[in-house]
Parts: sequence; C-alpha cells; structure tokens
Amino acid sequence: MTNHAPIDQPILEILNSYNPLEVKDILISGARRKATNHKTWDNVLAYYQEYDSYIHHYLLDSPDAWNHYAIMQKAYTMTDHTPDDQKEYIKDVFYLYLDVLASDIGHKWNLHNQTRQQIEDDVLAIELKIRKESLGVIDGGKS
Repeated sequence: MTNHAPIDQPILEILNSYNPLEVKDILISGARRKATNHKTWDNVLAYYQEYDSYIHHYLLDSPDAWNHYAIMQKAYTMTDHTPDDQKEYIKDVFYLYLDVLASDIGHKWNLHNQTRQQIEDDVLAIELKIRKESLGVIDGGKS
C-alpha cells in the first residue's frame, strides 16, 4: 500500500470492518484469534469467495508471507482434499492474509510503534468528535 495508490476494494472492506484498535489486537494476537468480524465460517467464506484471487496474489507479493503461503499450499496438496481439508485451508489462507494486511496497515498507520492504550485514546477521541458533530454539540454547550 502506498500513499498515492488508490485503495483496492478488498482492503477497503477490511478497513471498514476493523478500526485501528482492532487492527492492533490482530497485530498482537493474530487474526485467527482477533478477527472479530470474520469469526464464522460464513463470513470467512463470503470474503474469500469475493476476493480469492486478490488474497492469493497479495500473499504471493508479500516478502514476509509468501513462504508461509507456499507451505500451506504444499500441505493442502498432500491432503485427501476432503471438504474439511478445504475449509481449513481456506481459513488458514484467509487468516494469514489478514495478518499480513494488518501488518501493512500497522506500518502505514504507525500502529507497530504505539501502545494499545495510545491507539485506544486516539480511537475514542475520533469517536467523540464524530458524536459531537452528529449531535451538533460544540465545546461548552449546544450550537
């Protein structure tokens, strides 16, 4: 992700699903544990079906993930290709993709260098500002 390139739709969908604090949680504990908006198989599968080609290319283009991705591919190739094997493979690929994407977002938003508390304070400040604007409140009283 560069500052000048438009944001691809699959990334935009993730950005709309997770705030910076949730991205930090994914960075700390991993997508499999902290991807709260993609916990169910139906949510993972829906995203994967829509963006499977994008996910695979994103992982292949990632210097940090392509080796892990290749190992996943090889492991799946060695299975019996049962429905459960395919389901686990798709979940593994999706969560690896989300981990890599969260890391990329973390670099772009400087989340790696901030504490969870600093990010939480920033998110709360933004939410407060949005709520004030939606209610027409100014500091010191109503507008």
